[in-house]
Amino acid sequence: MYETLFSDVLNPEHELLRAAGIIDWDGIHEVLSGYYSPLGRQGKPIRLMVGIHILKHRYNCSDERAVEMLHENAYWQCFCGFNSFQGGQILDASSLVKFRNRIGTEGMKQIEAVLLKAWSEMGLVKTRRVAVDTTAQPKNIAYPTDADLLHRIREKIVKQIKRVREEVTSHVVKQAAGVANSLYSRGFKEAGRELNRLVSLGKRVIDQTTGESPRKRIYSLHEPGVAVIKKGKSHPDCEFGSIVALSKNDDGLILSYMEYH
Repeated sequence: MYETLFSDVLNPEHELLRAAGIIDWDGIHEVLSGYYSPLGRQGKPIRLMVGIHILKHRYNCSDERAVEMLHENAYWQCFCGFNSFQGGQILDASSLVKFRNRIGTEGMKQIEAVLLKAWSEMGLVKTRRVAVDTTAQPKNIAYPTDADLLHRIREKIVKQIKRVREEVTSHVVKQAAGVANSLYSRGFKEAGRELNRLVSLGKRVIDQTTGESPRKRIYSLHEPGVAVIKKGKSHPDCEFGSIVALSKNDDGLILSYMEYH
């Protein structure tokens, strides 16, 4: 009874409160509810998780920084569905990773479809003229060098072998490929598959350090499919990622997109 409601103190003309008013939260909840099970521990509210991801991309910040802002900023909390300021722990950064893994790419597309549908019905989406263009979509990777990749693939393989030893209590042999084959034969297919993937990456990194020009170089271990993209600009002259094609209307609203690896 002593709580101060956001509706009594926050400026209703603030951009986040105006944005919250044109988002179909009920529609988003409906399309994402299928990703949640009625059994077990209840997940974080869908509006909270979708809202913080919108804010994360709106202000171009990391998961950790987005969570910090949520705990500090009343407008962020109101945008995410709270009626009054929450002083306790709302969520941590790992919750954002779990949410993205839960809904995947298809879930994200369903969110976008709900938003575009609602905004079209409100008359906010104008499509008299549409511009289509491509640009580089850089990935979050360190600038790649073969020496760094060799060091990191060694660390990852050693770490995976240690994890395997702890999980299946088997003897670790000298060759990682032999460990992977042994895991397959013992029925530990998932652990063997992951170790085999790292061994394959390691072989490709070693091959490209011998001086030979491989058909496709490895630039990142966690994004092995990433490409180097020449931009034709002075700075930066190239980026590491993929090509994304955007379709935008005159207001700058992205109507559709396609990523090319």
